[in-house]
Amino acid sequence: MGDDIFESISQGIDGTYDEENRRIKEIANEFQKLCRLHEAQLRDVKENVNSYEIEQRVAESYAKSVGMWIPMGNIFELGVPGPRHFD
Repeated sequence: MGDDIFESISQGIDGTYDEENRRIKEIANEFQKLCRLHEAQLRDVKENVNSYEIEQRVAESYAKSVGMWIPMGNIFELGVPGPRHFD
């Protein structure tokens, strides 16, 4: 172990990952908060609350509110598919 040579690793890129992780954490927290609120509202109206359905509604609503929603009819207009590789 005394002869090990330690390689120095640049820390410059870590800031980018930290920023990405922070943004992902913010979105996840917002999503969880909206799911809890939506579940509480539905619980008053419906007896059986399906968490999958709640997550779908919240995800769609959130995506629309931040301009990330793409209608299903526009999916095939997003770009040109890349070449297909068969292994």
